[in-house]
Amino acid sequence: MLGLSGICACREQQRAVDRSGAPAATSLLAKSVITVSGPTVIAAFPVTQAEVDSSDETAEALNDFQFHLRNATGGLRALGVTVHEQYSSPVRWKVNGGSYERSIPSDSVAAYLFLSPTRRDSVVYGVQTDIDLVDLVRQYFHIAPLAGHAR
Repeated sequence: MLGLSGICACREQQRAVDRSGAPAATSLLAKSVITVSGPTVIAAFPVTQAEVDSSDETAEALNDFQFHLRNATGGLRALGVTVHEQYSSPVRWKVNGGSYERSIPSDSVAAYLFLSPTRRDSVVYGVQTDIDLVDLVRQYFHIAPLAGHAR
């Protein structure tokens, strides 16, 4: 399991390192503000390392979150969607000259915010599989499947 320590080490670079070579999402740990200029997903898992260390369930959920997000990121980018990964709450973003923030409820282990300059924001709670996440993004942004892909 990567845990938060693997993500914390990349704070300076603002990039998660993925040993498999798959595209990694931009990783944000603190009170960063994300500028939304096109279709954007912010995947948030607000948890501390102490919470991960003290709960096998939280550790497994974090592992699933990171695994599925990593698998979905390349496909989402191919669809023209920017992907950010955040391990804190609230989530902050700027779009069309306005600044916004959304706190992730303490009873939600993960949240995916779908943001665009031309659409109302939407949020889905709970860890999503890579296939489900790509499907949700395509539905929200009205993106047709890529040629040669059934889903």
